[in-house]
Amino acid sequence: TLPQPVEPGDRVCGGALNLGQPIEVEATAVDEDSLIGEIVRLMEAAEQGRTAYVRLADAVARIYAPAVHLLAFGTFLGWLLLGASGWEPALMNAVAVLIITCPCALGLAAPAAQVAASGRLFRTGVLVKAADGLERIAQTDHVVFDKTGTLTEGRPELVNRNEIEADAFTAALALARHSQHPLSRALVRAAGDNTPPTAQPDDLEEIPGSGLRGTIGGRACRLGRAEWCGVTQLEADDRHGPELWLRQGGEPPGKF
Repeated sequence: TLPQPVEPGDRVCGGALNLGQPIEVEATAVDEDSLIGEIVRLMEAAEQGRTAYVRLADAVARIYAPAVHLLAFGTFLGWLLLGASGWEPALMNAVAVLIITCPCALGLAAPAAQVAASGRLFRTGVLVKAADGLERIAQTDHVVFDKTGTLTEGRPELVNRNEIEADAFTAALALARHSQHPLSRALVRAAGDNTPPTAQPDDLEEIPGSGLRGTIGGRACRLGRAEWCGVTQLEADDRHGPELWLRQGGEPPGKF
């Protein structure tokens, strides 16, 4: 996601990255009341929730477990009363019955699989907020993603490098090197390590929410949003991705 300008009184989320001037932030929620705390609660609820398979296993185990123990006890008594070798063979056979018929696999398999799957998904950035969410995946035929931050990484790349004149790219790079904005960093990455040093802009200023401006070679330059660089809505077209515009004096604006 791209940076958003904030003003006094605006709300910001914990973990947000400040790319501009130092700001003073008042914490309105801490620990369990914060957004991170809410995510933790969702994960705990998902792990502690009871899916249909878990409920079925628990219902069967409530009958199966006592029956197994009664069978083991009956085996012990049978060998003890009818056998001729004493209590040790009786105990060994009773334990063997418990081991073979133990309902651990029935009672623990579903919860263990649920916890393991939720943990694996969490490590890949997927939070399961409902206990039966994993079961419903088998019936899923359509998936709707919130693209920003889910399918994208907030690391834009310049795609029209070959369409930009060298003079315009050098001027834009001279301004972009003084900003931490993701679009400015994309220009710097596109330049690579082999680009010769650029001129130092005079009167350099970064306007939050608009862009950068400065004087390069005696020309007033602006790099930023379309409307801030004097670009009309007809010229601007961000349907294919975010854009940066460069205005050098009275020359036609260039698009990145």
